[in-house]
Amino acid sequence: MSVREATSLGKEYIAAHTIAINLWLFSAFFIDGYGAVGNILGGRLLGAKKYKKLWILTKRVNLYNLMVSFLLIILGLLLYKQLGLLFSKDTLVLSTFYGVFFIVLISQPFNALGFTFDAIFKGLGEMKYLRNVLISSTLFGFIPTLLICNYFGLKLIGIWIALVVWIGFRAIALMLKFKNKYYPLAKTENTNQEI
Repeated sequence: MSVREATSLGKEYIAAHTIAINLWLFSAFFIDGYGAVGNILGGRLLGAKKYKKLWILTKRVNLYNLMVSFLLIILGLLLYKQLGLLFSKDTLVLSTFYGVFFIVLISQPFNALGFTFDAIFKGLGEMKYLRNVLISSTLFGFIPTLLICNYFGLKLIGIWIALVVWIGFRAIALMLKFKNKYYPLAKTENTNQEI
């Protein structure tokens, strides 16, 4: 939907959106590395019923990914102009991209939390909940935000605001589910068990 909307705005918008989405996806690979660790170890700890260790693991992996996301923001700010020039020399495309790239940078902490919890939930076998969150965040987060932003004529900025709402919705829903389901288990686990 974001690509369709950007395409309907014109050539410079779809080109700028393509640059932004590629940089967004590239940053996701950095964040996904620690998420994969959470996926593998989380499933193992759940199977062993080591809920305290699962809680600690989740906090640590999220902290590491938040640190990575802030490093990506700093790199993005330092290389703001150069990153666009890697993809295009067209001044109209670049000015459109530079006008939206700050939102890509703002999205990084939300990506860190969303992608990390996504990976951990896969390891915990919570696929049904992940599916429901993905559908809900699209229907009740992304689409309404995109329509509102279109109404106000925000163009490419509106598309990226909708994407941030989408990933933020997912991150918050997964954090709440994890806290409500696994924190009580960690709290009631035998206190003598080694952490």
